[in-house]
Amino acid sequence: MSRHFPDLTELATFFEKRGLRWTVQRQLILDTVQRHSGHLSVEEIYAEVARAFPSVNRSTVYRTLELLSEIGIIVEIHGRDNLRRYEIVSASPHYHALCESCGSEIELENGMVKKLIHQVWEQYKVKLNIGHFVGMGICPHCQELVGLPTA
Repeated sequence: MSRHFPDLTELATFFEKRGLRWTVQRQLILDTVQRHSGHLSVEEIYAEVARAFPSVNRSTVYRTLELLSEIGIIVEIHGRDNLRRYEIVSASPHYHALCESCGSEIELENGMVKKLIHQVWEQYKVKLNIGHFVGMGICPHCQELVGLPTA
């Protein structure tokens, strides 16, 4: 699955059409999300951007993340803790599970999700297009802490 990511000129045009400028702060927000693997909370992104650009507003971070999510550059998920987390959209399929309790991430094998895609096709004749998948659940460590069976 190939994906076209907008270049800086396209991003600037997208923002300008909404009456906004593509600023240094917005570039730093995108750079922060691109540099990290996994999902980052708004506070984590804000803290890192503020180190480089101390006058950045939280509202700028929120609005920028919403717009980048709208155009498909990043994805947003909500954990059980109701925190928004963001991750850059990968050019190749990307699948993982996120623990609702501790927030840890477990990478899922591509073959596992491909089997699910195939099973959905076989049973429902629905062709799933899953480029990014986040399954919410409880990791083995947290299951053990509360006494749940891990198998």
